[in-house]
Amino acid sequence: MRLFRNASVRLKLIGTNVFYLALLLCLGGGLAYRLVSDVFLSHIESEIQLASTSVARNMELAGDMAVKSFLRAQAETCLQIVERVYIESIQSGTDKEEAKRKAIELLSSLRVGQSGYVFCLDGDARLIFHPRPELVGKSIVQTDVAQRMLGLEEGYFEYEWRNPGEDAERAKGGYVIRFRPWDWYIGVSGYRDEFSELVTIGDLRGTLEPMALSSGGMAFLIGADGSLLLGNTTQGTAESEMRSVYQLFVKDMLRNRNGRIQYQWKDPGGGRFRQRLIVYQEMPKFNWIVGISGYMDDIYAPVLLLKYWSLGAFFVFLAVVLAVSHVMGMSIVGPLWELMDCFKRGARGEYDVRSTRTSQDEIGMLGRYFNDLMNRLQRHTDFMEKTVEERTRELAHLNSEYLREIDEKNEAESKLRQQLAFLDTLLSTIPSPVFYRGTDGRFLGCNRSYARDVLGTDPEAVRGKTVRDFGTTYIHELGSSIMLNDASLLRTGGRMQVERVLMCADGRLRDFVIDKAVFHDSEGMPAGIIGVMVDISERRNAERDRELLERAVERASSAIFITEADLGLIRYVNCAFEEDTGFHRDEAVGRLFRDMVSRLYRDEDIAGTILDSVKAQNVWAGRLIGLRKDGASYEAELSVSVIHDENGKAAWLVGVQNDISERTRMETKLLQAQKLESIGLLAAGIAHEINTPAQFVGDNLRFIKDSTAVLLEMVDSCNEMACGMPESKVELDSFCSSLKRKLEDGGFDFVRAELPTAIAQSLDGMGRITTIVRAMKEFSHPGRKEKQLANLNNALRNTLTVTRNEWKYVADVELDLDDALPEVYCLLAEINQVFMNILVNASHAIAEKLSRDHVKRTQSTGTISVSGDKGLIHLSSCAQNNMAVIRISDTGIGIPQEHLQLIFDPFFTTKEVGKGTGQGLAIARDVVVNKHGGALDVESEPGKGTTFTISLPMARFR
Repeated sequence: MRLFRNASVRLKLIGTNVFYLALLLCLGGGLAYRLVSDVFLSHIESEIQLASTSVARNMELAGDMAVKSFLRAQAETCLQIVERVYIESIQSGTDKEEAKRKAIELLSSLRVGQSGYVFCLDGDARLIFHPRPELVGKSIVQTDVAQRMLGLEEGYFEYEWRNPGEDAERAKGGYVIRFRPWDWYIGVSGYRDEFSELVTIGDLRGTLEPMALSSGGMAFLIGADGSLLLGNTTQGTAESEMRSVYQLFVKDMLRNRNGRIQYQWKDPGGGRFRQRLIVYQEMPKFNWIVGISGYMDDIYAPVLLLKYWSLGAFFVFLAVVLAVSHVMGMSIVGPLWELMDCFKRGARGEYDVRSTRTSQDEIGMLGRYFNDLMNRLQRHTDFMEKTVEERTRELAHLNSEYLREIDEKNEAESKLRQQLAFLDTLLSTIPSPVFYRGTDGRFLGCNRSYARDVLGTDPEAVRGKTVRDFGTTYIHELGSSIMLNDASLLRTGGRMQVERVLMCADGRLRDFVIDKAVFHDSEGMPAGIIGVMVDISERRNAERDRELLERAVERASSAIFITEADLGLIRYVNCAFEEDTGFHRDEAVGRLFRDMVSRLYRDEDIAGTILDSVKAQNVWAGRLIGLRKDGASYEAELSVSVIHDENGKAAWLVGVQNDISERTRMETKLLQAQKLESIGLLAAGIAHEINTPAQFVGDNLRFIKDSTAVLLEMVDSCNEMACGMPESKVELDSFCSSLKRKLEDGGFDFVRAELPTAIAQSLDGMGRITTIVRAMKEFSHPGRKEKQLANLNNALRNTLTVTRNEWKYVADVELDLDDALPEVYCLLAEINQVFMNILVNASHAIAEKLSRDHVKRTQSTGTISVSGDKGLIHLSSCAQNNMAVIRISDTGIGIPQEHLQLIFDPFFTTKEVGKGTGQGLAIARDVVVNKHGGALDVESEPGKGTTFTISLPMARFR
């Protein structure tokens, strides 16, 4: 801008003309170019979009034809099967229902794609056959699928379907064909996105070959896995470019699914790199991506040509404007230069200079005005010289008088500034906010504490304003009230103290006590009000917090009591304590807690236990049986902790108690249900374990039955012979020979050799069955509600017996049990459940790790078989630090590090849907930690195995 202002008029005229004309030309030409180029570009974009959409539609059409052909072929195959069964039944005279059952059996073996299936309806839309047996025999006449099948009789149809557990519907295709003799409608259906492999590349090659954006372009097809399914190259496009482009951009195209890509490419043997464009589009039905490309300069050639013509016209017009502007400028600038010389000489004091311009234009008039000005300046100069001499003498006298008055005034102002500085310093050092206002309610001043901390501004910005000008701190109603109070104070005089809640500069509401007093002027008249503010927010907040805490404790749902540090006098009980125990607070407060223990709890020695724990650990927690005033009992969960005084010394004990009777009943039901559920899952395996010895016991008993018949026959024969015992030696020899033949014919030697073995095997089998049944009985028994002494080693052995069918085919078990481990107070039924949950998880983890060795499970019996080395489950028990420690280790798949913190959360599971509820370890942790005061720890390394450590206190946990 400075350069333009200092330039000559000629350059300004030329520059201004060029600027406006160029601006006009740019705007008009740019608008014209924009409109024309938009037409070309929209036409080009339409062609690009039309080309890519045409390719996608043609290829989807080819895919649809392939899907329809496939489904039709499947449906006709099903029809041929049913017709063949129908003809065979007529020829052989087979019952019609038997023939239908055979046809359904054959149809059930057919599969359609990955998850498709074959189903059948009758004329009333009742399901004759379906892969889900629970739907067979049900009518689906109200569904859209059934209506369309009955209406078509034969043909292809599409519909949207969502299976249970899926979030959104998916497109399905189907084909229906009718078998009239039985009035069957045979349907074949499957998800459309699973039929993409039915579309062959040969079907699509003819559609893709002619497609490209320009003469040197190409077209290609990418599969769902990113593979290059098909590509064509037009003239001028090398196969190497096709492969290079695919490798560079396939990830971007798979991620974005639709869009454009620009890149530089030089054809083999070409002279330079050229910009190329790829337009790609998703084919949702097959999850493919189709793309076409071409050179940008070929696609946008018309727009580039228009740009070059526009630029050429602009520069030609600009040259003409410059020439015309130069000629016009010189006709104006010449006379101006002459007049400028006259002004220059007049400015140097040559008052006799005059302009010679006599033209009638503006420059000639400017010359005549210049001559008049110079004449007046000449006369005025003479007059001013005389006047200056007279005024100079007068000013010299006045100046001396003025300097004397200034010196006196400066001395008085200096003293006043010192006094004001002292007062300002005094006010600023006062930490409390201080202000003073005049009788009109406007601030005369304040200290920094009031201005910055309360109003959020500087002291200088406060002067002259009223409280209403600070609406953030003093809202309108409060400001009006303060103005009225100040007016009343000015009339009455004296002092006033008020409390106010103000919004301070930090955005917080604070409580202030404000002392205000009237100050007077030199004549004794009221001059204003001075106020001192004291912040009492901390005191008020402390009072409010204490009141809130008292209300919260008083209205808490848990029963709360506070006693002296040695469980002495009860100092406080809340409403929940009165409701739970039935004792009014007047009956409890002021009494010794030890005297109340026998009336509050069934265990009278609990006070000593609590004191010992609090002294050692500052806290005690546990479950016990509480008593109400009317003698009724309930199960309670009590925690007692220490409250220290300011010196860190234990001053009080606070107890928090909850009635958990209902929760305990629900936990017991849940645990028993989970136990029965576990037993139900193990039932098939246990039945198999019992069936094996039962079979050979039955076989041996049948053998014993047959052998007993032989022996009885021998005894009868011997009895008959004994009755007719001969007396002669010949007859005796004949009798002995006959007896020997009977023994040989009856297989007496075989019976004598095998009968003891059969009896021993039968007794062994019955012993194994008795062991399994006894273990099941002990494991599934609900158990007692109170803890009792139990042998953890026997519990582990019983659990191994119950779960044997889960681990015996995938793992070997090693026992390292400490026979000297003392019995532990526990809820045995719930501890058995903990052992079983961990053992079953261990066997599943090993089975998953061995899956590469062909682990198989028989569906009918639940039997697991493994080809390869088995895993190992190691169980050990010992006593450590007054704790019974049980370790269960496995060589399974392990637990990922990110899951270790989640495995004890309810409903968390890594198993498939239907194979785990996520409750097993959550219940185990609750049983071990909350009900027994123990610990349940886990160590795991993915790929190597997991170890669970169960620690139970040997001392009785209440």
